[in-house]
Amino acid sequence: MLLVLGARVMCASDYYVDCNNGSNGNPGTSAALAWRSLLQVGISSFQPGDTINLKRDCTWNETLTPPSSGTDPTAGGALIKIDSYGNGRPPHLTGYMPIGDRYWQATSNPNVWAATLYSSTTGLSTVVQCGTRGFYCLTQPPRQILYVRFGTVWGVAQANIAALGRERDWWYDASNYALYVYSENGKPESHYGTVAPIVLSGQSVLNLNGQAWLEIQHLLIDWFDGYGVQVQATAPVVSDHIWLANIAANSEVENGAVPLGFYVHPNGTPSDIHLFNTDANMNYTGYRFDGCAGGGCALEIKNCRAYGNRANGIVDNTGGAVNYDFCHLYANNLATALTVDSGGTPGPTAGTHNIPAETAPWVREWRRWPAYTSVTYDDPGLVQYSDTYISSLLPMIGSKGVPLSIAVVTGGVTRLRSLARCRGG
Repeated sequence: MLLVLGARVMCASDYYVDCNNGSNGNPGTSAALAWRSLLQVGISSFQPGDTINLKRDCTWNETLTPPSSGTDPTAGGALIKIDSYGNGRPPHLTGYMPIGDRYWQATSNPNVWAATLYSSTTGLSTVVQCGTRGFYCLTQPPRQILYVRFGTVWGVAQANIAALGRERDWWYDASNYALYVYSENGKPESHYGTVAPIVLSGQSVLNLNGQAWLEIQHLLIDWFDGYGVQVQATAPVVSDHIWLANIAANSEVENGAVPLGFYVHPNGTPSDIHLFNTDANMNYTGYRFDGCAGGGCALEIKNCRAYGNRANGIVDNTGGAVNYDFCHLYANNLATALTVDSGGTPGPTAGTHNIPAETAPWVREWRRWPAYTSVTYDDPGLVQYSDTYISSLLPMIGSKGVPLSIAVVTGGVTRLRSLARCRGG
């Protein structure tokens, strides 16, 4: 789907951003003189009719905050647009930043290694770099790191460097932008395969704050612990007349109830916000809408997919202002294994063309792997006799001859008995 809205005006300009071959010293007005960073977009200003073009096959460990608004095309104005150019995969905005062995430096502890994530001093070979020309991955210092992924396993955050004593332990020194990790067998990348902090922590990857008359499309957004796309505003400003299309926002980070694929909570009574051909998978909630307490809002989702979100696919807390159609919501509410695809007060209004609930996605290709069963039973340490219940499961699973993994989330007076049951004690 290609979204085309609004006519170009005579004074409109095209700007280009290329993560590999661009430079923020360029004017950005052609592909040959492109900017490099999304930060440069955020600190610039644009006029109605301008288009910001992001290079395909580029990856940025940055947020994108459009700084300017367009104007009403029906009154002689024009939209401001953000789109892609070139060939290949869509522009990729991600918090996932793998760190190669060349950036890990030894410390006084032979099992603890350090990597510098950011520096305001240019040209340092020890700072983590990305792309084909070796620019620093980060254009702004990370205030916090909440998650670090070691291969396919999340690490364990520690309070200081002295506490690092086990595999996958890590500590982030926010004063010096240095990540410390424990690795028993040499440099971390060689030992774990990959080590990747989620560097866009507590942020909105695409953040529309008080802007209007914008069209944004063709983006892949992933690995965030906050919001993939946020539409917000502070009174008296209203974010409205916004078209978001061909965008995937897939968190893949298990940060409690926080990761939201699309979070729309603008001030006032927006009546012209549209999400076309979007994906919101593997978040806590795929699409969430808040606000509009006074009524009069109109918010549209069309041709969407929301798969495998821990809570709902769509949550509407706007008094029923959200309408969705031609959508496929599947396998949501994973926290309880009981499919609940939508919710809120009163919840969104379903159109007549949505794919029926519990309809599995069409699969292009099947592959076979060994089957494993994993059972997660939340907080058994808080409930009396949970250990007895866990014990009752073991013979049933064992009789099936299926490998079993039980993840016990502990934190209460009965936690020791629960752990003993799982260990066979």
